[in-house]
Amino acid sequence: MTIPPRARPHRTRLIVAIVAAGLLGLLVWGFVEGRREQAVERAREQPVRAPSRVSEDHGEVVVTLDAATQARSAIRTAPLAPTKQRAELRGFATVLDLQPLGADRVAYAQARSELAQAQAALAVSSRELERTRILNRDDKNLSDKALDAAQASQRADRARAQAADMSAHLLADAARQRWGPVMAGWFATDGAPLQRLLSLQDVLLRVALPAGATSMPFPETVRIAVGPDDFVTAHLVSVAPQVDPQLQGATALYRTAAVDGLQPGRSVDLWLPRGDGTRSGAVVPQAAVVWWQGRAWAYLQQNPTRFVRREIDTGTPVAGGYFVSDPQVAGRHGVVVGAQLLLSEEFRAQIHVGEEGEE
Repeated sequence: MTIPPRARPHRTRLIVAIVAAGLLGLLVWGFVEGRREQAVERAREQPVRAPSRVSEDHGEVVVTLDAATQARSAIRTAPLAPTKQRAELRGFATVLDLQPLGADRVAYAQARSELAQAQAALAVSSRELERTRILNRDDKNLSDKALDAAQASQRADRARAQAADMSAHLLADAARQRWGPVMAGWFATDGAPLQRLLSLQDVLLRVALPAGATSMPFPETVRIAVGPDDFVTAHLVSVAPQVDPQLQGATALYRTAAVDGLQPGRSVDLWLPRGDGTRSGAVVPQAAVVWWQGRAWAYLQQNPTRFVRREIDTGTPVAGGYFVSDPQVAGRHGVVVGAQLLLSEEFRAQIHVGEEGEE
């Protein structure tokens, strides 16, 4: 079939239009497909947002971890058994340097030795004087001159004995003013308590009552902190005869066995029993405590998967941790292994929230 000449241009324009439409369709398809692939790539590159494990419950932070996550993180809990603790006040003490005690004891011992020697010499000269008197009376077997010499010797020995006695008494008074009547008595007997101090088996502490408790008597025993988790018991010797120059308040002397952490000149914390009352609470172990923003916290288990962070009072340290009188702590289970991991989980949640806010 032969196409008329007039129809040829029309057919050419139709073919061009069809080809152009096809090319335009291909361009549109390519553009749409490219945008779709870019969107898929961006979605693939974005981090997967895991559901948050941190929430709030009545103003308290709660971390939720399933059993598998707890096992992987080695989270361990233990019961915080209810207990009672005697009411206490916090104070402080200073470990005393015992070199002055040794010097005073040596000086007193020398004075007592000199007194004993003077008294012995006086006893000898007194007997000699009595013998000379008898012989002088008995037909002048000894001359008056010999009698005068015996009297002079006896008077000199008496004077030395009196001086030695006065010196010993002055040193005893000085020891009483510095160390108190009980330790002054130890000087006289040279007893075992004094020997333990001088041989550095025991240490001596000056204890000051805390502010607001100056009217209470000094207790027979106090708890002395010698480490973060270590305490010793110190026993009352006597009220100190001198006022503390810094506090201008009453102090007392206590002694305890010498251990590391009680070096002379060191100041240590102590706890004094206050009356006969007791407080109810529980001991939170050291391992359960985490520190954040200058405060102490512990995680308590609400149920098998939920842990709530609770602030605790560390004002009463005891062996193994802290006594906490909060009634909502006693009887609960606390996180004793992995508490720091729970706190880190809170930090991660805060970082994620910050990143979402920036987007």
